[in-house]
Amino acid sequence: TVSLRNIPFQTLLSRQKTHNYQVTMADWYADFADPITFLNILTTNNPSNVPQWSSKQYDRLIKASSTTDAGNADKRFEDMTKAQNILLENQGVTPLYQSASKNLLSSKVKGIIYNTAGATYNYKDAYVVK
Repeated sequence: TVSLRNIPFQTLLSRQKTHNYQVTMADWYADFADPITFLNILTTNNPSNVPQWSSKQYDRLIKASSTTDAGNADKRFEDMTKAQNILLENQGVTPLYQSASKNLLSSKVKGIIYNTAGATYNYKDAYVVK
């Protein structure tokens, strides 16, 4: 049986920092459009690795994807795919949902750039046609 309790955000952060929990939730949004922004978090010594999950094989694959295989897109992607499979098979994390948004935009508005990571929209070159 799992009993859920709402707690203040500062209490959550304190408990995560001291590992005073059985199960906790965390979220992460991509800093840039690349799987490594998510996968790197769960390397052994990453300060954002809240559950302190650790796998030497996972760490080796993530390191290879950023060093020896960084110049070979196919090999790099293969490293990250293998690492993700290790993560999911060992329940390093359990993905619960993927956020999404919908927007209604007039066909007269042009030039808005949609970003896949970071700030969602760039309005620098936006304009309205009459």
